[in-house]
Amino acid sequence: MASAIEPTVHIRRTSGAEASAIGDALLQGIGVDEPTDEAEGWDVPAWTQTASRLRNHDVEDLPRKALAERGPHDPVPRAFEMANYQVVAILDYGAFRDLQRHRICSPFPGLLAPRLGFTTPAALRPEHAAIYRGAMKLAGRAWAEIVTGALMGKEMTAMAMSRIAQYLVPLGYNVSVMWGMNLREMIH
Repeated sequence: MASAIEPTVHIRRTSGAEASAIGDALLQGIGVDEPTDEAEGWDVPAWTQTASRLRNHDVEDLPRKALAERGPHDPVPRAFEMANYQVVAILDYGAFRDLQRHRICSPFPGLLAPRLGFTTPAALRPEHAAIYRGAMKLAGRAWAEIVTGALMGKEMTAMAMSRIAQYLVPLGYNVSVMWGMNLREMIH
């Protein structure tokens, strides 16, 4: 690997109108009265008036305002579930597994492969960093030999070979992961 792709995060797509999605939380968080009609449930004209009042606030600042009074153990408002995001991240596989274990979200990882490179930990001494890079490159070459079928002796598809070969790839290699999550899951 000549150079690794730097770990990155990109928000690819959002669905739901963030301003209206967190409106319920904002109604409490910034003191706007909740529009209701006791006999009929939600009153659409009242919601329109509330939306007008919400437009007076900086939309990017709305989540911060809604969470301003939240304590460390208070739940994130349920209204945040209405703003959905699709996030694509390139990160090392170990970091992906940590996020997968400790976050409420839906990850869709690619196969672990050396294609996206690796980053040498900065904490390693120079002589150990050279050993680390050598081991990572050796694993990358072994992966390539498996994928091309050189070590298998069987006819298999490249995808089948890639699935088998990912078991050779150390967790320090980068992987591309698409995450589906809502705003509440991001904050949790």
